[in-house]
Amino acid sequence: MRVSKLITNYTYLSDTDLASLANRTTDALRANTNFPDLAPPFTVYEPLALGFVAIQAITANGRASGQQKEEKDEARDALLVVVLLYSG
Repeated sequence: MRVSKLITNYTYLSDTDLASLANRTTDALRANTNFPDLAPPFTVYEPLALGFVAIQAITANGRASGQQKEEKDEARDALLVVVLLYSG
């Protein structure tokens, strides 16, 4: 029997998996009226999530500059901080 689990720690996810999760959650929550009081607020989460998705797409091919990799790491950290801050 499968047991559902609530994941609250996303630090172990690869950049690709985190970008996929961020993209799916923004798409799912954008027009969802079932959660009127989201934590974090969608206006805070959406720019961080989509920013990480965009910079991850740029750096995914392996030919990114050092600055682009640093920007991706900063975007990842910012997204994880917001998710972890509001998950507990």
